[in-house]
Amino acid sequence: MRRNKPKTLSIGSVSMGTTRTENLLPAFLDACLLLRLDKSELETVRHISAETEGIGEVEDGTEIESYIEDLLDILNNHCPDFCYFGANEGDGADFGCWISSEVPFHGDPTDEIAKGGDLPPTKSVKQDYFLLVNDHGNCTLYRKQRAGRGYKWRECWSLV
Repeated sequence: MRRNKPKTLSIGSVSMGTTRTENLLPAFLDACLLLRLDKSELETVRHISAETEGIGEVEDGTEIESYIEDLLDILNNHCPDFCYFGANEGDGADFGCWISSEVPFHGDPTDEIAKGGDLPPTKSVKQDYFLLVNDHGNCTLYRKQRAGRGYKWRECWSLV
């Protein structure tokens, strides 16, 4: 049985230790090919792959940088909720999928994200997201999802 590709990226690095476009391009292409892309995204990835096959040192990086931007857009479209694809805030040469600084790990809940130590019933929370933080500091972000006549919590991601 063939496994389906995921629609979203996993949190973590895709390329580390470099900001050189000729190193980032193949890493970003590989990350895209691991995802379930829509037809337009897949055409873009195939075009970029064909146009850049076998490149080494880049003399004029303008076109390559445009390809990098296109791939960044595609990868950002496939990030989990409250995540982004780009350079890690702590290391500009570590590219991947990272949790946004908007998530209130240590602060108060926000207008978008409720927070607590126990997962409450969906109808008791006005926000569409709930950040569950257990007594060990592990965090799981949940999103309300329609289920029949009501809603249920669906896990977006977790950090241990």
